[in-house]
Amino acid sequence: MESVSTSPSTDTVRDLNTIENILHFTKGGGLIIALDSNARSKIWFDKHTNARGRTMEEYIITRDLHIINTETGIPSFETHRGHSWIDLTLCNSKLTQNITRWTCRKEESCTDHKIIRFDTESKGFEGNATHFLRKYFNIKVDNWGTFDQNLVKNLVKNFECWRNPHNLTECNKALSQTVKHCTDIEVIHKLTSAITAACDTLFQVLRPGKCASKERSVPWWNAELTTFHKKALAMRRRYQRTMNDADLRQERRLRYQESNRTYQAKLWEAKLKSWKDFCSGTQSSNPWNSVTDMQLGKYEAHSPCQHSKQRIIHKLPISKALSTS
Repeated sequence: MESVSTSPSTDTVRDLNTIENILHFTKGGGLIIALDSNARSKIWFDKHTNARGRTMEEYIITRDLHIINTETGIPSFETHRGHSWIDLTLCNSKLTQNITRWTCRKEESCTDHKIIRFDTESKGFEGNATHFLRKYFNIKVDNWGTFDQNLVKNLVKNFECWRNPHNLTECNKALSQTVKHCTDIEVIHKLTSAITAACDTLFQVLRPGKCASKERSVPWWNAELTTFHKKALAMRRRYQRTMNDADLRQERRLRYQESNRTYQAKLWEAKLKSWKDFCSGTQSSNPWNSVTDMQLGKYEAHSPCQHSKQRIIHKLPISKALSTS
């Protein structure tokens, strides 16, 4: 766990570099960051979003961090001049399900910041990030009444505490209070399982498309390219959102262009290396055997060789393609 304090007078990029160094030091291990961000955003339940908050939002999304803050109605920072919600608790994917009961306390802390408390639980984690499986349903149906009936039936079954299951108004109020004041993750599991079961009985499950795949379908894609791609997109969004300051907009435009050039260079390098590895992996007795089969279309559409052919060979000049073999 790391504690990071920023200043509203310093450059946001400098503060983000501090967090970046922490992420690099952990090398993919579990990480919790207690951050005095001095950034305001509605995402972490502040009343409005400022420029520093938008920059912080982009960075959190780019680095795949998770915000643990929950809405308590209690500002984490308060002085005689006002109050705000600027204190963040962040973690990476490895600890998302290990942190529970986050709260901002009311008692005096002897500073302008409130006391933030949360629990960390050990769940036999073996070191791999948790990925949630999602179902996509075709909801273009007309019999929504059947869905409502199935949903009510499942909710009544899962929440046995309801005294009168035939009084839907009473059931609805009881469920709303249960979910609103719940501190146990089991309540959420009961609710989601009831909704999922109602969908399973009525809606058709959609097959995931090509874009739903978690991994890239090309053999040359790697984690480094993902990082450079996200950074380039974040730089572009930051440049495009800068409207009122011409000098700052031009500066961020140059930063985006430099980041995009780096990403494109890394992309071309990975493609070329993948093609070289493929060509050098053919049999020495007949080095053109695989290339000939690929040109004749004997590889399946999902084969890495086919992707290499489609995405690399047609972009390489003939002299370069021959030299790589």
